[in-house]
Amino acid sequence: MFHDLCRKTISGTSDIQEMYRKIVNLHGSAKNLPSACTYVMEPSLCLFSQNVIPYIQTPLFIINSIYDSWQ
Repeated sequence: MFHDLCRKTISGTSDIQEMYRKIVNLHGSAKNLPSACTYVMEPSLCLFSQNVIPYIQTPLFIINSIYDSWQ
């Protein structure tokens, strides 16, 4: 999931980033995210793979399914 978090709406707000910030606050998810990531950036940004992968210490094998249910 690679959302463009910096993209602004026509009204100038960052709706996607604000939505994920509210999700993290509502569910108290910050405590379950890697502390090295949440120390450097806002916890809601640590929900995104492009931000959290550098802070994962265990081996990571990323694959993508050949089939996409949306296509």
